Amino acid sequence: MIRPRFFLFRDCDEMVTGKKTILAFLILALAGLSAVVPARAQSADTSDGWTFQVMPYFWATGIKAITKAPIGPEKTVELSFSDILESMHFGAMGSFEGRKGRWGFLFDGGYADIRKSVSVPQIGGDVESKMPTTTLSLVATGRVVQGKAVLELLAGPRYNWAKTDLEVTSGPLAGRGHSSTDSWWDAIAGVRLFVPLAKSWRFLGYADVGGGGSELTWQARGAVAWRFSNLLSAEAGYRHFYFERVNKSVSTKQTKSGFYLGLGIWF
Repeated sequence: MIRPRFFLFRDCDEMVTGKKTILAFLILALAGLSAVVPARAQSADTSDGWTFQVMPYFWATGIKAITKAPIGPEKTVELSFSDILESMHFGAMGSFEGRKGRWGFLFDGGYADIRKSVSVPQIGGDVESKMPTTTLSLVATGRVVQGKAVLELLAGPRYNWAKTDLEVTSGPLAGRGHSSTDSWWDAIAGVRLFVPLAKSWRFLGYADVGGGGSELTWQARGAVAWRFSNLLSAEAGYRHFYFERVNKSVSTKQTKSGFYLGLGIWF
């Protein structure tokens, strides 16, 4: 089992540095690709109809979260993919995209319900935790460079939802519990790059950055895709997702990282 490596912004200076780094990547990707792709390759897509792809995927992610309340020490929770898999009650992830000519859209969503029961000596019993989370994004895409290599700009909203239910299941306090819910929206913008590698093979690079309910959120992934028929394709790569949020004076920094594998269905 490969244990994901994590990266977090430790202070405001690093957060600003992270923003500059990501924005610089977006600008350099556009400028660099525009220079290497011939102008004649930037002609419009002549396709008259819509093309769609549905892709369920499996993300072997690890999670690291740092929480800081106004009172008390900073708390860090780190879970490997094997830890999450042992506690996973249900999970589903997938994307759906469509394109007509230069324009298109991309929907990406994931839901995970993690449940775990632990013994808490301080209360003389067991506590069961239920932590369902949802992340949904919908962006519009526009191709600014199109030829052998393709560069798309994208922008849209991302919705985040998380709930925590705690219930004492044994001991003198059995039946007592606590529940909290948090949800927020972010606006994101980014780029997506496709580069051909060989017949039916290509490299995919993706990056977005934004904020709103989050102080800062960003995501990056790199993958290799194989189109092995008109109907089916496969995609394998590495994905990294980060957000920092302050809610009711509680600051949370969370990172998800890991390899993913998806199966694309075209129509």
